[in-house]
This record gives sequence, structure tokens and C-alpha cells, in this order.
Amino acid sequence: MVPGQGTAGLSKPAAATRRIAFDAAGWESEDDFYGAFLSALGAPDWHGRSVDALIDSIVFGGINAVEPPFALVVRNGAALEPGLRRGIESILAYLVEAAREERRGAEWLGVIFK
Repeated sequence: MVPGQGTAGLSKPAAATRRIAFDAAGWESEDDFYGAFLSALGAPDWHGRSVDALIDSIVFGGINAVEPPFALVVRNGAALEPGLRRGIESILAYLVEAAREERRGAEWLGVIFK
């Protein structure tokens, strides 16, 4: 759980980590999340919109213009419709877990979901 965030499965980034922030206000679907996230990463147009595609491009790298280490800061995420919020939190938690499995820590990929 992220201290102070109340979101299970997400890791709190180290204080000095570069941050990529985006605003969830107005998101109505996971596709809105993927659009904002992939744009922030400088992902190519052909990048898939799934957690597996994110793991391939972020954890294994070499695809996006922006590579880790970084922290993802999702502003206004707490105000999302509860089912959508849980879906996005799950996507991010899977991404963080994949990074951990590859022996990368919170200083490599962290999430702040506000």
C-alpha cells in the first residue's frame, strides 16, 4: 500500500525520482488512461493498449521515448468512477509488480495515484 494514498499494490517512488504527471479529470474509460499515458511516454502509434504492452515497453524497454526510472503521478484519480479507478489501479499495480519481478525497485518505477 502506498503510504498516504490508500491504494493497494502500488509502490511509492523515491523522492528524487523524475515524475511524469497527467490529469485524470474527464477520463471516462481505460482507453482515456492509455491515451494519456502513452502520449506522456512518447510511445509509437502502434503501441498496444494493454497491460502486457505496457510491461513490454516499460519494463523491458527500448520502445518509448521516455524510459524509466520515473514515477507516474495520476492527479484527480481519486475522483474517477470507482470501477474505472479500480481498473486503472490494477493496470498500474501489474506494471509495478512486473518491474519488481525483473528486480527493479520503487526508485525505478513508482506510482502516486491522487
